[in-house]
Amino acid sequence: MLTSRFTTGSFLLAHRARALHAAAAVSAVVVVLSMATAIGVDAQTVAQGHFIERESKGEGVVFLVINEEGRWLEFNDDFKTGRAPDLRVYLSPVAASELTAETIEGGMSVFLAELDSRKGSQRYKIPENIDLTLFRSVAVHCLKYSKLYTAADLQKGQ
Repeated sequence: MLTSRFTTGSFLLAHRARALHAAAAVSAVVVVLSMATAIGVDAQTVAQGHFIERESKGEGVVFLVINEEGRWLEFNDDFKTGRAPDLRVYLSPVAASELTAETIEGGMSVFLAELDSRKGSQRYKIPENIDLTLFRSVAVHCLKYSKLYTAADLQKGQ
């Protein structure tokens, strides 16, 4: 009986440590966002990620950028994904490698916009009412066929 309590206690401590580590990373992004907004920086990359293949090929880099006009997701010139109707851009609280169509469509993710183009640079405004601390990744999802095309983890920018 003592062993099972110790195991459960160890599990809880490890779980709390992971949660604190994740919270610290998110807090750092929030501080950078707040500081850049407060001092009126022209444009600052707060986070970025590389698109990975999910149910279709994905390439390129996404940047979370803030400037005096607001908060933006920007895909670089190298962005590419497969051809499909009804491709949409989402923010998700789930890591890119763990995302599924069900995660996107199940209400955990936030729809930002229809994808402008399946390749090349593009930019999407993030509404001010969206709490960026809740999101870990960006996804391109085909709503018509319920397929997750590509996704990228957002990691603190340089």
